[in-house]
Amino acid sequence: MSERIVILGKGGIGKSTIAANLSELYALAGKRVLHIGCDPKSDSALLLTGGVGIPTVVESLREGAPVFDKLLFRTGRGIDCLEAGGPAPGEGCAGMGLLKTFELFEANKAKVDAGYDVVLFDVLGDIVCGGFAVPLRKGFGRKVIIVVSDDLMSLYAANNIARAMEVYSYSGARLLGLVANGVEAGGGTMADRFAELINVKTIARCPDDPCVREAEGRGETVVRSRPGSPFAKAIRWIKKALDEDAGAAGFPKPVDGRTLLPILSGRPRPAAGAAGPAAKPSVPACGPGAGAPPPIIASSPARRRARPDSGGAWRAFFSPEVFSNTGVVRYLCSQVSQAH
Repeated sequence: MSERIVILGKGGIGKSTIAANLSELYALAGKRVLHIGCDPKSDSALLLTGGVGIPTVVESLREGAPVFDKLLFRTGRGIDCLEAGGPAPGEGCAGMGLLKTFELFEANKAKVDAGYDVVLFDVLGDIVCGGFAVPLRKGFGRKVIIVVSDDLMSLYAANNIARAMEVYSYSGARLLGLVANGVEAGGGTMADRFAELINVKTIARCPDDPCVREAEGRGETVVRSRPGSPFAKAIRWIKKALDEDAGAAGFPKPVDGRTLLPILSGRPRPAAGAAGPAAKPSVPACGPGAGAPPPIIASSPARRRARPDSGGAWRAFFSPEVFSNTGVVRYLCSQVSQAH
């Protein structure tokens, strides 16, 4: 079976740059690589194709059933590329491309295992919905890396990804650790505090290297054009961690997203049940003889306990185990496909 690697992270964090360089590094080591871009922007493989956009799975749906071999872009350097794609901005479901791509992948699983040593999935991690969680839920990916930076929003997205991994731990996917992009060594950063908070390791730090922008301007990877650069050395550290399974010390322990900012920023968290400022009436009394507004009667704990748990039924329906098997996601995506 081929090695299955998933690179996840917030959009714009440098995830695709790291993923493309990692695919190139495996190919330089003599491995046969399948690089799959799982992002509606369809830009994951640009550094591997010389900056040339390639046809996507979603685009092929307009012409009938997609054919795996016809959609592959062969670089001639031991790397084949496949882009999931997505609908036009503002139209349709962004996860549809991923669902169709993994249906195609599963139908050609024997061919993939026989033809490739490494399969690398570059997955947008902003939204961990049914489509974007497929690599974790269905067991397509085995080793998972989350790319973060030293800003809160990337760490918030990483915490959501860790929560999804907690839900889909039965699939066999393991979070190997974090890659801190643009974060210098030395410790004490927000990314370091986050890694310690959720019980994961930072397996590599990719510096803010001008070689990255130079290589991207030429449509190349840094590991091929500038193998001695600091960024290329960081990519080699990531590959080493993947090859040695370094970093995976246990299961991640994500936190409630509402408490993430106070924890990472060092601000004191509000005490549970602390009273806020007194509420003002939304509509002031007016007119002659207007009296005081009627009192707001809060329901008692006893009344709240007596109510049926209507939310429990919905939570059960939308649980990953039930919702993914209802066919709702598949039905919605088929409607979107017919509309386009």
